[in-house]
Amino acid sequence: MKGFLMIIMELFGPPDGGPSTRFFMGHLIPGMIGLYSLTAIFIGKTVLPAKTLPTIGGVPGVCVACIYLGVAGLLHFHWGWGLSHERWHLSVRGKWAAFGFIVLSFIGLITFHP
Repeated sequence: MKGFLMIIMELFGPPDGGPSTRFFMGHLIPGMIGLYSLTAIFIGKTVLPAKTLPTIGGVPGVCVACIYLGVAGLLHFHWGWGLSHERWHLSVRGKWAAFGFIVLSFIGLITFHP
């Protein structure tokens, strides 16, 4: 539990990195996750990253895709905006908004899962 709390405290603090970290962790990887999430929302099926690659369809699949989209937003706001000189002060608000979106999507997943 102590390790989980340290990750949360580090996530809402300022990030460390340079321009390459900002590009890869703040723009490229969240963009790829976001593109997959929007495709999964459009199709209505989401593949979980597990050993057997199970798929979730319907409303629960869309909720899982929304969780992925929230994770992409969290990465973008942490490294994309957190390492920016112009937007670093707004990155905490964006991270909390993405975290709230993840929580709401998780509640939707619990509600609509059969």
